[in-house]
Amino acid sequence: MEGEGSMLVKQESTYKSVFILARNARRNYQGHLFEVKIGQGSGDIMGAREGIPVDAQDRPPVLHPVTKFFDDEKSHTVFPYNSSLVAVTFNSPSKLYMMVTAPEPKPYLIRSTKVKPKARVFDTETKSFYKFKRPKSFGERANLIPAYGKLYHLGRCGLKEVPAFEQYDPCNDCWEPLPPVPAELFRGLGMLTGYAVYGDNILVSFMPISSKPYKNTGFAFHVIEKKWHPVSGAVHIRGRAVVVGDKSSF
Repeated sequence: MEGEGSMLVKQESTYKSVFILARNARRNYQGHLFEVKIGQGSGDIMGAREGIPVDAQDRPPVLHPVTKFFDDEKSHTVFPYNSSLVAVTFNSPSKLYMMVTAPEPKPYLIRSTKVKPKARVFDTETKSFYKFKRPKSFGERANLIPAYGKLYHLGRCGLKEVPAFEQYDPCNDCWEPLPPVPAELFRGLGMLTGYAVYGDNILVSFMPISSKPYKNTGFAFHVIEKKWHPVSGAVHIRGRAVVVGDKSSF
């Protein structure tokens, strides 16, 4: 499948389900949630929704989406196409926390309309939606970061503002403000490109807003100290990186 995707895993008695969310793929697959069932012990891929094992010599079946988060001619409208979707798992392996951004309408697109930012949770077990409160800094871009059993959001309401940092409290359905990235560190940087979680730190990587090289394009937030620290050298991460050992990230 082309484009980017998110993934969550759910454990059952006879099989393990891996859910794959196509977020930025071609329009035919945008916002589709697929379920792949893997047999416990055997490792067999179960076929589509029928749960039939696929023989090694057979061609794997085409998966049908569990649900579609964007509208089309054959399904109910959930989110309009000119919005974009950011999703992570948090608080439960069956809960998909989603934020739908609200870009400005584009007059040259027929289906482009003004969209309000939305925050929703999709339950893969009940196939139902429910709302959760969106962060104050949530605008045209959303950056959700699950780390150490908590959910963080790093966002900007305007291009001239430093990113606000917030932490979600699921018990009270509210966002608690955290220290923002210091303005002197963020100078000359733009959108968030990726992050990594390691050693009580959340490492974030930003894109420079000009071709001029910057030594520091990443910072680390220490979740215990609740302080930002500069990272020496350029940090280039796209999406979520996996830290291996003490120094390497992928």
